[in-house]
Amino acid sequence: MAIWHVEVKGKWKDTQGLQVRLLQKAIKAGADVNFQNCQGNSALHFASHRGDLDVIEALLSLKANAKLVNAEGNTALMYAAHGGYEEICTALLEAAAPVTVANRAGLTAETMAERKGFKTCAALIHAYELAPKEA
Repeated sequence: MAIWHVEVKGKWKDTQGLQVRLLQKAIKAGADVNFQNCQGNSALHFASHRGDLDVIEALLSLKANAKLVNAEGNTALMYAAHGGYEEICTALLEAAAPVTVANRAGLTAETMAERKGFKTCAALIHAYELAPKEA
């Protein structure tokens, strides 16, 4: 079995930075930051599922909607909670991601985190749910 290793140099080495720059250029060229595919997933859903904090922060700075729900009823926060991505959960919660929404299976982001054993994520989401909201 051969294991290939390719060393990337120059502007291609920083793939995270490249993704963010490409995203910013696409939005500047007129792409919809909140576009949802046929399953209802947006770029925010995909980045949350992958645990990509840099892309999440870029999307949120470009006014991505943290409240979008896909065809299964899942939000970006649910994907972040399911993956145990605390920093992403925090970013999405600060962007007003809904915490009490349940998907088609009846699960909330908090219950997803609890079931996967991510107690810190679950506690964080619970705290945001209890926190007073600005009028």
